[in-house]
Amino acid sequence: MRSHISVLNIDTELELENLGLSRAKQVLAYQLNIQIQLHTHTALSFADLLEPEQCFIVLTEFSKRIQAINLTCAGSMFMKYWAVPLLFPYLYARLTEQVHLPWELSAFSVQMTPTWYWDRHLNLKPACLSADSFNTENQTYEAIISKIFDDLNQIFEVMSKVGKVQKFLIWENTALRILQFYDLMERKNLPQVGLIKIQQQRQFLSNLAAASFGLKQNPFLLLEQSRKENAGSYQRKKCCFYFQLPEAQHEYCSSCPLAKKYPKREVSACQTD
Repeated sequence: MRSHISVLNIDTELELENLGLSRAKQVLAYQLNIQIQLHTHTALSFADLLEPEQCFIVLTEFSKRIQAINLTCAGSMFMKYWAVPLLFPYLYARLTEQVHLPWELSAFSVQMTPTWYWDRHLNLKPACLSADSFNTENQTYEAIISKIFDDLNQIFEVMSKVGKVQKFLIWENTALRILQFYDLMERKNLPQVGLIKIQQQRQFLSNLAAASFGLKQNPFLLLEQSRKENAGSYQRKKCCFYFQLPEAQHEYCSSCPLAKKYPKREVSACQTD
């Protein structure tokens, strides 16, 4: 995959204008430091992750890029990374109503450039977007979250099996990133109406039934409860395995449950149970 990066060789600005995404590109770059990139129709997409063989290819490539020790670590880190460039734009779109974005799994490319290093890129495949694609415009927050979470749930079912990583862990990584988005927005001096919307949206996520994630517990609710019990700091239920990447130098994240249990432990194998 690495030797065949399918980035469009066209007038990007003109294509974005045709897609109605010119303003979105400017706003997302300025507000979230997320760049919209255009890829050709041949690039592997998030829809391809629904196929075990393709999911294996994508996770294997991602594992090599981040130097993960196995697919379990890569499967965990995959959404810890992608939740930012993939989900933040849609959360921002509904919170501020400054931009409107299409949501189509087949239109989101998962391919990375040779120089990729945790890039904040939302990669779109214009050929896979149509007038019938789901769009944040005129949609309620509840409808947008329902659509996105339903799609992610299907992907996580496959990814958990291919990468031998707990589905709860994948959802916890995703939930934590989403809550961190709201933390970020709360620091942006939003008007009172914006702060109220943040609280309403956070509460909506905490109120979702655990069954809607295919889990026994709602990861948003657990993280929100931990924040209240730990002076505003989130405490995870599961280790995400980030400490096993070379760049982490064997140090645990501050929210990791292993940080308290094994404060001096340096090396551990990934656990899937």
